[in-house]
Amino acid sequence: MGRDEAREFGNPSALAENRLFYKFADAGHTAYYTLCVHFGLFSPKTPPVKLNRAEQRLFLRAFRHQQTRLENVGRFIDAQSSPGLWLDVGCGSGQFLFRALKREGNRAVGTELDPEQLAAARELLEAAGAPPRFSLVCQPPDVLPFKDGAFDYVLSADVMEHVGLENQEAVLREMRRVLRPGGTLLLHTPNANRVRVTTVYKKAFYLLKGYNPFSIRHSFPKGHISLVSPKRLKRLAESPGFTVRVRYFGDTLSERLLSRAPLVRDVWSRSFVLLGTKAR
Repeated sequence: MGRDEAREFGNPSALAENRLFYKFADAGHTAYYTLCVHFGLFSPKTPPVKLNRAEQRLFLRAFRHQQTRLENVGRFIDAQSSPGLWLDVGCGSGQFLFRALKREGNRAVGTELDPEQLAAARELLEAAGAPPRFSLVCQPPDVLPFKDGAFDYVLSADVMEHVGLENQEAVLREMRRVLRPGGTLLLHTPNANRVRVTTVYKKAFYLLKGYNPFSIRHSFPKGHISLVSPKRLKRLAESPGFTVRVRYFGDTLSERLLSRAPLVRDVWSRSFVLLGTKAR
């Protein structure tokens, strides 16, 4: 049964993290898990749920990964020269909306496809003490219900890898449409080149653990159907008229150092941020 479950989630690591989340959920601490791991509002060293040693290591690893992800995106949110109206396409739990709302004068709108996810994001934002300068809309990313040029900033973190390769350009065109001239696009996504490399050795590791490596598509959980390389996403963003820059990131010190080396960063960086500017 465990091998079948691992196949359903994409790989054994995804299954383990899912089980850890539901251990918190079953104990009535769903909000604590998300506010700790994704928002960084609590210490992961004193969870309200009793964890064994392996679970504690997994919890700390999940916390560190999500906080690195939050900081990778958050530094660009913080770096914008003036406050304005933000659109977070695929806002998830709302942690990036929360980061934007920390700056006085920022307002924000978040979209999500799943109404239950949207309701959960509202509860989490309120529990985190977010100022009431936000609204949430249930809408797919390729049909945004906003007028042309409505937003100063458009943000989308870890969404492009879920929309399907055939839809990515349409999503980018919608983002450009709702962005004002001179506005900034901020996209964060895993690096498909890195995933191709890690998939090889992770499949070998899973084989040693008794899993069928051919049942595992890649080293990311199931649902990551359109992982994209920096070169491809840059080309797609330039097509509708964005001027584009790419920044590379890693979780560990070695990854961060290697992400600065031009010859290896396209392959070794765990994720990247694409910054686009809409021409005036």
